[in-house]
Amino acid sequence: MTDQTKLRRLRAEDYVTKPWKNGQGVTRDVILWPASDEFDIRVSLADIPPVSVFSSFPGITRHITRLSGDAMTLTFADGQVEHLALMTPVTFDSGKAPSCGASGADTRVLNVMTRETVWRSSVTPLTEGRHQVAPPQGGVLLLFAAAGSWMVESVRCTPGETLLAMGGPAGIDLTGAPGAKALLARLEPTAQGKDGAFGFFEAIGRN
Repeated sequence: MTDQTKLRRLRAEDYVTKPWKNGQGVTRDVILWPASDEFDIRVSLADIPPVSVFSSFPGITRHITRLSGDAMTLTFADGQVEHLALMTPVTFDSGKAPSCGASGADTRVLNVMTRETVWRSSVTPLTEGRHQVAPPQGGVLLLFAAAGSWMVESVRCTPGETLLAMGGPAGIDLTGAPGAKALLARLEPTAQGKDGAFGFFEAIGRN
């Protein structure tokens, strides 16, 4: 890590619990920026009821990953069906608002949602061991510790915590303890949003 790299650790007790936009479930916002339904970036943990319909967010790319529960299925209006395997991200246009069936109250997901005109995003699962990654040009890396502890350079993340990294051209060391699992999101501004990454990072750091 170079001196230019900035790290922010977000604790699980700081996440904000609220109902879904359509009232059919409950979510815990890890990040909501700006803080409204017209957000550009939203990262959230959601408990999925046995039967529900997802809220519609037109223009938003959603990466959803099942963290727990025995089964979960998304069904779209065009007949497309997605069966969510554990720790395997599925990406779709959040304006489509699929219906969802889940195994029960123990089903939890992580959502990474970005406004497609402002941010490009991707989500990759990680397992134990050492990984070296670099923040995207002008963007932000986000690590969510799904299981076990993770060291990000000298900062430890325990299960349920999130760490943001920005800046620094050199790679950042991520090390997961035996059995550890994480989700790594890359958030990179488009040409339209190129001036927004620093403001986003600094705003999250003040929360």
